[in-house]
Amino acid sequence: MTARRMTTMASAVVLTLGLAVGLAGLQVLWAADGSPLVEITLDSLMAAYPLKEGTASKSAEVGRLEGSSVHYLVTKSTVRAHFHRGRDEVVYVVQGKATVTLGTPGALAGTDPAPSARQAMSGARRVQVRQGSVLLIPRGTAHQVEVIGQQPLVAMSVFSPPFSDNDRVFLSE
Repeated sequence: MTARRMTTMASAVVLTLGLAVGLAGLQVLWAADGSPLVEITLDSLMAAYPLKEGTASKSAEVGRLEGSSVHYLVTKSTVRAHFHRGRDEVVYVVQGKATVTLGTPGALAGTDPAPSARQAMSGARRVQVRQGSVLLIPRGTAHQVEVIGQQPLVAMSVFSPPFSDNDRVFLSE
């Protein structure tokens, strides 16, 4: 990993942890002069992006900076195996529990077409996450999420550079 990518990921971690503090109702993003730009609370996100009856998951972008974007995710089930070609992802778990399966870091960067999930996840490791967990997922790393229990998983995700739909590649079964 290059020094630039490490710095970018470190910045995303700081932003994510700032969001974690903000979810308690504090201001989260600050201008260079220290003045608040945005205030985000978990209650405001849940009200703005409700998980409707019959819907398993929802994701929404809630902020964007020049070098990163911030997303709110809530899911009751599984997030299919996928990877991001050119974006690093930092995930902060706000509530709930899940098992996250992570493939070899960076192994799929620039891969086209996508391999099968079984190929991408060979040698994968499984980690359990819960409220307060932070995951650093380098670009090109296959990952999937399986919710544990009845409570939905609620998370904040920061992508660097900012998220783009054509960057996410779902893996075939």
